[in-house]
Amino acid sequence: ALALGDPQFVNVIRTGWYVDDIRLVRGTFREIGRTSEKSFTVAGKRKGTYGYRVRAVFNDGITSAPSNLASVVVTRGVPDSGERCATASGFTRARVARAKGGGLRFDLRLTGAPAVVEIFRAADGRRVVRRRVARFERRGSFTWDGRVRGRRLPSGLYYAKLRTAQRPRGTDTRFVTLRRTSRGFTVAPAFRRTRSCGLLSRAELNHPAFSASRRLVLGYATTQPARVTVTVRRGSRVVRRLRTRTTRANRAVRVTLPQRGLRPGTYRVVVEARKGRERRRATLTARRL
Repeated sequence: ALALGDPQFVNVIRTGWYVDDIRLVRGTFREIGRTSEKSFTVAGKRKGTYGYRVRAVFNDGITSAPSNLASVVVTRGVPDSGERCATASGFTRARVARAKGGGLRFDLRLTGAPAVVEIFRAADGRRVVRRRVARFERRGSFTWDGRVRGRRLPSGLYYAKLRTAQRPRGTDTRFVTLRRTSRGFTVAPAFRRTRSCGLLSRAELNHPAFSASRRLVLGYATTQPARVTVTVRRGSRVVRRLRTRTTRANRAVRVTLPQRGLRPGTYRVVVEARKGRERRRATLTARRL
């Protein structure tokens, strides 16, 4: 309903109505992502019309009202096969960096629910382990001094697992590989990549370390049928090249990587998906104990 405001006693003749603000408060919208960064990319969506709004966030954390809804049309989307790609949206930012004193700084921005951060030890000498050494629950950024009950952790390979509730449902989980030395923690190359809606939607190793008794397993998936090649490198040298295979859309693939003859050291697993002219690549890292 429309209502005329207070009378304006000016020397004009009213000839009609005008509307200066319309807001849609209900609809069949479904959020597919949000970010506080200056740019935001959404891939793997079907053809159709999408909308977005912008809020301003001031230095004191107060946000403005949302802007008017702007629309964008996707003209070359993924095939409408009934499959939906759910992008991780629990975190708008999840960064881990070395902090002063050798600890870790967790730079977190969340869409709602608090985040659970767990620190695991991944290797004990020549043994592969999965031992949790610390756990935190936070609603924002924080710094950890790298100590447990006041004691420094042993040097070696670790990883952090960050998880929070994802909209509209599910869990947004991130992994960060860590290395502990006498000088403190540093962030190491990743063994899992954050899932996305691009052609190569999933690429992850089961652990950042492997040995003769604990095999290294690769998991990946594509949003469309594609040809996938897996290459294992030590430094610049190729030590394994798996047979190229054609994958089905949204079908998880697990591959146990052959490790016979691999000496102790750091290895990079390169996964490349190709469909026509489009190529997507992910590089994952693990250490042979």
